[in-house]
Amino acid sequence: MTENIPAIGYIGLGLMGSNMPLRLLDAGFKVMVWNRTPEKMKPALAKGAHVGTSPVDVTRHSDIVHLCLFDIAAVEEVVFGPNGVAAGATADKIMIDHSTISPDASRAMAKRLKSETGMGWIDAPVTGGTTGAAEGNLVIMAGGDEDDIEGSARW
Repeated sequence: MTENIPAIGYIGLGLMGSNMPLRLLDAGFKVMVWNRTPEKMKPALAKGAHVGTSPVDVTRHSDIVHLCLFDIAAVEEVVFGPNGVAAGATADKIMIDHSTISPDASRAMAKRLKSETGMGWIDAPVTGGTTGAAEGNLVIMAGGDEDDIEGSARW
């Protein structure tokens, strides 16, 4: 891999999130994963993903961190809790949140992450179900600060 290919972190390997890192691995990306239930990481690890010890570990080793979590409480805990994404965040990293949470909560957490760490946040919920995720046919609806979206294009 060249330096232009980002290191990818993936947090949340539940029903929707389990297939997305598999597709990234198939495409040749270096992927580090973490999940609250370690058993759910086995398929990604079998395909070559590296295991992170915590969200902060994944963030420290990644240029782009993807989240796919159950609800607002889970996103807030993984991002701002002890050993969360924010503890490893820097201004040169981007987080892409695929969780389906309210736009107001996403905007508030994005603003907090940016002000505390400089890390950008792209709200990117998906539609297409588990079959779409497995087949690589998801539709992603992305929103966020223009600078964050443009900055993610550097890779």
